Amino acid sequence: MSGAVAALLVHIIAGSTAMLCGAVALLSLKGGRTHRRFGAVFLAAMILIGLSAIVLTFFRPNLFLLFLALFALYLVIWGRLALTRKRLAPEQPAPRSHLLPTLLFGLSSLAFLAVAIRNGAPVFIVFVGLALLLVRGHLGRLRHGGEHRLHWLVDHVFGFAIAYVAGLTAVLVVNTTPHLPPTLPLLFLVWLGPTAVGVPLVIRYARKLRRTAEGAPTRGRAER
Repeated sequence: MSGAVAALLVHIIAGSTAMLCGAVALLSLKGGRTHRRFGAVFLAAMILIGLSAIVLTFFRPNLFLLFLALFALYLVIWGRLALTRKRLAPEQPAPRSHLLPTLLFGLSSLAFLAVAIRNGAPVFIVFVGLALLLVRGHLGRLRHGGEHRLHWLVDHVFGFAIAYVAGLTAVLVVNTTPHLPPTLPLLFLVWLGPTAVGVPLVIRYARKLRRTAEGAPTRGRAER
């Protein structure tokens, strides 16, 4: 078996596992045994996706899909590190070691942005731009801490959930675009649809967690 075939096989199996286990973890009771177990498998699968994507780039260069894989890898690392910050008080800076993944991903994103601009790829530019905005916010969070006692939980949920969105986007792009008419609206729907739907839902849930942490009443079923 060649290196390309082996890497592709790992990538496909890890991707399928991540999509399944990630969905179970996101929909299960937070903090429960099911959530923790499937979340751990999701984390391992996402790490394999990122590593295999790097290997596949040497055989089948696709910088956009490589960026998505690295973006998802960074997000799960961010979400996992957030769990270690649960004992920190609000406004307390994170350990300096937590800055390293964010700085490395931020610098690599700048390189991807230069390539995207040079190639005139608008969707690529949008994704990298969103990633850089996220990196900016993460750097501020790490330096200054959160505004409430559950900021670590918000970071954890946000990291894992957005990583799932990035992974889902990559799956859709790879498996649908070769079979779709090359029309711009359809391509934008595939590339940006998961982000347009998933990110607002995650932000809404994060705001609910924040209101809970601050002791504000929720709005009942409308917010569930």
